[in-house]
Amino acid sequence: QMELSPPNYRDWKAMSQSFEAMAAFHSLTANLLGEGPPRRVTGSAVTTDLLPMFGVAPFMGRLFTPQDGGDGVVLSHGLWREAFAGSNEVIGRSVVLDGIPRVVTGVMPSDFNFPSRQVQFWLQMPEVELSDTDRTNTWFNVVARLRPGVSVDQAQAELTVVAARLERQYPVENEKLGATLFRVQDGIARQARLLLLGLGGASLCLLLIACA
Repeated sequence: QMELSPPNYRDWKAMSQSFEAMAAFHSLTANLLGEGPPRRVTGSAVTTDLLPMFGVAPFMGRLFTPQDGGDGVVLSHGLWREAFAGSNEVIGRSVVLDGIPRVVTGVMPSDFNFPSRQVQFWLQMPEVELSDTDRTNTWFNVVARLRPGVSVDQAQAELTVVAARLERQYPVENEKLGATLFRVQDGIARQARLLLLGLGGASLCLLLIACA
């Protein structure tokens, strides 16, 4: 499997010391109502610390924060141009995604494509998803940034110990569940070459994959 359960993600984050940041995301699709006819769009639900991890400033506006209460949405540069005609007045505008009103807080640069070129918007991951306690519910993708001075091999060794500890603690749910790290510019390029295309500083980012 290539996804992690929410409780395992929380434990990885709490029990590891090799990373200065660790965040989770998953893909989703939604019906967008804004300007013009409704359209089906592809997005990503992310923890609020994921987008700031890459150090990429929005093209316009700002990233959403926990203070937005989960109502903010950040648009891709492409969706901004296609659905809103590149209007400079899009920031603060209300849109509807799958019947839920959202406020546009920002627009990302044209070369920001995380986790793929297909992503058109980013939402704050709902608390109900983050607090899920089912360890068999594996649907989180995890990305992290190494602490300065920590090598990939050191981080891998630590996560191997963490995964073994969690397997002992939860032998049924986490049986033979390990962890593999891929440097974004290396490992991810082999699996999905479009992932994080054009991101400055990506050399320090790793995708964490749970492997059964």
